[in-house]
Amino acid sequence: MGGDVPLDSAQVGGGTSSGLEAAPGSSSSPFQAGALVYCQVLLRGVVRAVKAMVVESGPARTVLACPAAVGIASSGEWAASLEACRGTSFECSCAEAGKSCAVVFYDVNTAALSFIALPGATDFKTADDELALPATDSLVDLFHGEAGGDFLIMQTDHRDVGEANQLYHEVTFGDKHDLFVWNSVLLLPDFLTQDECSVLIEAGDRSAHSGTRASTEFATQEGMSRLPVRFLDLEAQLLTTSIEKRLKRILEEQFPELCENIFGRRHIKDMNFSFWPGEPAVNRYMVGGGLNPHTDKRTFTINVPLSELGAFSGGGTVFWPQGQLGPQEHSKIDKQGGVLVRPCQGTAVLFNGSVTHAGRIVTSGIRHLFSASFNLWSLDED
Repeated sequence: MGGDVPLDSAQVGGGTSSGLEAAPGSSSSPFQAGALVYCQVLLRGVVRAVKAMVVESGPARTVLACPAAVGIASSGEWAASLEACRGTSFECSCAEAGKSCAVVFYDVNTAALSFIALPGATDFKTADDELALPATDSLVDLFHGEAGGDFLIMQTDHRDVGEANQLYHEVTFGDKHDLFVWNSVLLLPDFLTQDECSVLIEAGDRSAHSGTRASTEFATQEGMSRLPVRFLDLEAQLLTTSIEKRLKRILEEQFPELCENIFGRRHIKDMNFSFWPGEPAVNRYMVGGGLNPHTDKRTFTINVPLSELGAFSGGGTVFWPQGQLGPQEHSKIDKQGGVLVRPCQGTAVLFNGSVTHAGRIVTSGIRHLFSASFNLWSLDED
């Protein structure tokens, strides 16, 4: 698994979010850097109307600077104060000399943006509660400099949310896409609770620090360790069994047509997992750790970020459109051309095994990730 060169944060910084279809600021996107736009951002069922400034935009995804008043706390809820999101917000110089305002960087669906003001939209303000606007040049420099091109991918209004009982939203890339099977990544917010994330992090850390077989045998490159759950403690193993059942239930309930197309049946709860060697696993990415471009060669892959907001910088997964490269050409990938997916803690990222993707290098802290690539099979198959 892997290509020749791991992806660093400079190579796949914010520009990757806009997708391969067009360069940021091209005629394919109506939004130029510095444009003021409005959108509704959803987090755990709570919608916030936001006034935002475009940092980079493409036809599929757009990186926004939003007021830090719509930041996210380490608990995964909307932050109740600026202090609660201090680790993920940044101070930006304003257009008016001598003033600054705190911002957070989010990646959203370009189709959810509008130039039309939304009632009650959260505005940019200084620390003295005065209305302000970030200076465009300062904002772009801040994003690529101090922020390191990092953002959180966010769910937006009804075009992403769909029906009330829909537990997922979709990130698409490439000129053509089809749910899950082609140029499509599915995100399931709050697939794991914060406590469940902590169980897996602590089990992985104990294994890594003990120098057991799990901490060395499955490391794929410097700065990254893959810790198979079967070598972790009993609590982590039992939790993983629960995760497997949860995933099959969600696939049945949310994607019955997909299950029928792939497996020839809508009910899959009695099917068995066949995992990639060494998985399910807790991956620990230290500074400099990432994964080279590769495909997983399984029907499904699930990645779940376990670390709290602010625990690391860099990281995330970069995806490239299917059908552009053969299996031997991953090292030839234009590393500026992918789509970076960097979700909140506990969000499941689900994609098919033929999508070329890579782990973006961690620049500070430790990134923990639950990962499993698998097929499903049944004894009654022909």
